[in-house]
Order: sequence, then C-alpha cells, then structure tokens
Amino acid sequence: MKIRHLVIVAVLAKLCSPGYTCQDNKNGWASCGDVKFMPEIINTVYVSRKARDFIRIPNDAVNMWSHYFSKLDIEDEHPFKAYYTILDRWEYRKKWTFSIVVSTPEYYEFSLLYHTEFTKVLGLMNANHAYQATLRNKFGSIALKAIPLV
Repeated sequence: MKIRHLVIVAVLAKLCSPGYTCQDNKNGWASCGDVKFMPEIINTVYVSRKARDFIRIPNDAVNMWSHYFSKLDIEDEHPFKAYYTILDRWEYRKKWTFSIVVSTPEYYEFSLLYHTEFTKVLGLMNANHAYQATLRNKFGSIALKAIPLV
C-alpha cells in the first residue's frame, strides 16, 4: 500500500511540476528554459542574480501581479505598461514592493491563464533567491519584481 502511494505521489509531482530548470544565477541572470504555455506559445523564464540575504517572497506577489496584469488597458496603444504597489502587512514584518512591466497589450487575451505562470515564476524566484524575473514569448515579455523594503 505504501509503495503504491509513493508511486502515485511521484507521478503527480512530475505532472504538476512547472517544468522549468534554472541555470546557476550566482553571477547574473540565468535562463530557466522553455515550457509550452499554449499550443503555439512557448514561454521562456529568466531569473535575476542570486541575492545574498534573501527573504522569501510572499505568495501575495502572485495575486498582485495577476491583479495588475488583468487591468491592462487593451485600448491604449502604448506598447509598455507598468504597475507598482507596496504591500505592508504585519505578518511579513517587512514592506514589499511588487511590480509588473508588460511589453505588449496582446497578453491581455490570456490574462486569466497567466496566474498559473506567475505562480511558477514565484516558485523559481524563491528557489533561486531572485527578486526579479522575466517571462518571454512570441508576444513580448513580462518583467516581475518583488523587493523587500527596509
């Protein structure tokens, strides 16, 4: 019974894993590879240089990025959009600034699907001690930041 349970857990872990594997980011930005996002869209993720005294990024980052990403004004013809916010919650014991910069409004069509991608990117950022990441595909790029404030 235990072996069967372990096999099921291993299979589920493989199926649910984000599929990204990052290179060493000790000396600078590193690629985390390509993953199929939709039938004809491949996403590539990069994480920034590894931070020395890294503080784990709270999961609220995903909600902030998703919230502002879904608010993109598709009617605005300017190719770059940027949103910044500061989150101050007592449970974090630090203020956090979150930002998202999008290079093209075409992303708007898939805004609900990006919540999952942002979750994967946050996992990569925490695992690689990076406060910045970019997500790129044939439409353009999304730059994500989560920085603790002193």
